[in-house]
Amino acid sequence: ALHVARTMAIFRAMPGPVRLIAGGSQRLPEAMAAALKGDVRLNSRVLSIDAGQDGVTLGLADGRQIVAGHAIVTIPFAALRPAF
Repeated sequence: ALHVARTMAIFRAMPGPVRLIAGGSQRLPEAMAAALKGDVRLNSRVLSIDAGQDGVTLGLADGRQIVAGHAIVTIPFAALRPAF
């Protein structure tokens, strides 16, 4: 019940169009990945993100850097909560 209340509060705070995705919401990132020209990198621990006018630079935990025009970054919702 709390999840439903939270979801409704989010929709009230940020009204906008709502659409359903045939086959479930997982189909959206799958379609986005299929449309990319390069590889999709999963499970890469990112320590820094620097966004500028020319694109983004991601600093990875293994010391590598990825430079790209765009980045789609996902994290668990719980990681967004403030640390007290």
